[in-house]
Amino acid sequence: MGVKKSVIFNLGSGQTSASCFSLEKDGKLALHHFFQRTFPCPNSEDEWLQEVSISVDEAIQASEIKGEVRVILPSSKLLAKTLRVPKVEADKQEKIVAYELSQKMPFPLDDLVWDYQVIDDDGIEQEILAFAVKKTNAEKLVDLFLQNGLSPQGLYPSTILDEWALKNSEDYDQYSDIMYINFGARSTDVIFSGATGFLVRNIGVGGNTLTQLIADSLGLSVEKAEELKLAYYQGRYQGEQNNSVAEKVAPASTSFLGKMGQELSRAVVNYKRLKKGKLPQVVLITGQVTRMSGFTNFISECLQLPVSYYNPFTQLIPGGDFAFKDHPSIGSSVSESFGLAQNLFAGNLSQEECINLLPKESIRAFEVRKKLPFLFLSFLFLAITPLPSLINGFSKEEIVSQKIIDSKQDLKIKNNTINDLEQKKARIRANQHFVRTATTHTNPLLNLKSTIFLQLSLLDSMEQLTESVEGGDLWLDEFNTFTKQTGSENNLYLKISGRYLVRLDDTEKPLKQEELMNALIDQNTLRQEEIIETIKNLKIVRSISKKTFSIEGKGDLFNRYFTHFEFDILL
Repeated sequence: MGVKKSVIFNLGSGQTSASCFSLEKDGKLALHHFFQRTFPCPNSEDEWLQEVSISVDEAIQASEIKGEVRVILPSSKLLAKTLRVPKVEADKQEKIVAYELSQKMPFPLDDLVWDYQVIDDDGIEQEILAFAVKKTNAEKLVDLFLQNGLSPQGLYPSTILDEWALKNSEDYDQYSDIMYINFGARSTDVIFSGATGFLVRNIGVGGNTLTQLIADSLGLSVEKAEELKLAYYQGRYQGEQNNSVAEKVAPASTSFLGKMGQELSRAVVNYKRLKKGKLPQVVLITGQVTRMSGFTNFISECLQLPVSYYNPFTQLIPGGDFAFKDHPSIGSSVSESFGLAQNLFAGNLSQEECINLLPKESIRAFEVRKKLPFLFLSFLFLAITPLPSLINGFSKEEIVSQKIIDSKQDLKIKNNTINDLEQKKARIRANQHFVRTATTHTNPLLNLKSTIFLQLSLLDSMEQLTESVEGGDLWLDEFNTFTKQTGSENNLYLKISGRYLVRLDDTEKPLKQEELMNALIDQNTLRQEEIIETIKNLKIVRSISKKTFSIEGKGDLFNRYFTHFEFDILL
């Protein structure tokens, strides 16, 4: 009997890979095939699906893939929410999570395929990580693979797969707290892995951000900028040509590193606050963008933590004629597929707590498809069964007469059953009336509870706002809620206004009036962006519907160094 193999497609925003794994006798995973295709990040969902279709077709031709496959979805195609809920029985937990997601997701849950996993548990409350994908997009992906003769067994979010790989790796057992960064094309996944669970944050900065910066600074199309970026960082230019390209790319590279460093530093600060001052012991990085010269040193200096590349090869060996040296980019591309393969061969994917975004209709269709051969054999057996003996038995008059008698008796029994059901129906209606009456009397109490909870959440959020904004010196003048009718929906809004000071760094040389005004404007812009980002990250905030900053009138930036702000926030 041959070794059982599993094929995993990793769909990225700008690349697709296909890996074929098997489990060896020594417990290590063997990689037999690896295919990778890179493409510029498409602007629309249909263009991305077209690129995926081309990649799947090429992978099938290159590696002779067939049968069952498992598919990894990129973070940019997913909706992710982190919830904090009370610890309850498993049958009640899903109802609580469904209610919370219905309040936080931008689409109705009926239009989504969603699933969740407990990522932290202190015995009283549980941290829930939930993922969702549009049902139409999931169904299109399933159809894409089916049209290529492949049978997808699951759609898995890429964000949690690196955590799976870390959890099963013995190389990092000496660290109790690890920060893992996977740099993708459109976004970057940051995972803080600890003894009690893990935390996840998605940053909207990735390799495509650098491509766009190069395109903007040099006046190139995105496609040409991507070609220039890849050629430069893969070392295709030599000598004077390399120096010339380096000079052109340098401003975009500096801007990119600044944005990435700011977001990563903010993630570490938030983690430190949640863990009461505790920091990760080591930072592991992976992804194509890590090939940038000096990137590792930059991340280490930015975070003030030791940084190294994530190495999957101590738990992964080449299978058959496969050689790692023939695929130089595999080390920064295989971690998510590796984590999924580990759980697959460990038997964890069949457990309910494993997130799978494959539409339930597709799962039922696959189960029916597996039974088709047995159904075909059953029909074939019935078709060749000798019919004369059956016809002779049913043609006898006494049998027909007996069936008539039995039918009448059965009809009488069913009439009695119907009468009983009518009586039960009347009792049910009476109970329904009682429930409606009771609900009318208890609704005011429930509304009071909801109002108190909202007030506490608002106060907590405003405390986070005043404490989280860098620079401090922010205070609120107005804080109230109001409702606004939008279509058939009655939405709740929060209006806040206040002021914040704009401080300049001490300088030895006095600034001229124009220089002082420019410096104040620059510093004020930074504070505005920080306040807007902090408000967006508050858990109770759905969106900001109105924001106003006044440096004159209500504010006085150039004389008293403060700015007035107003926000209308949809809760």
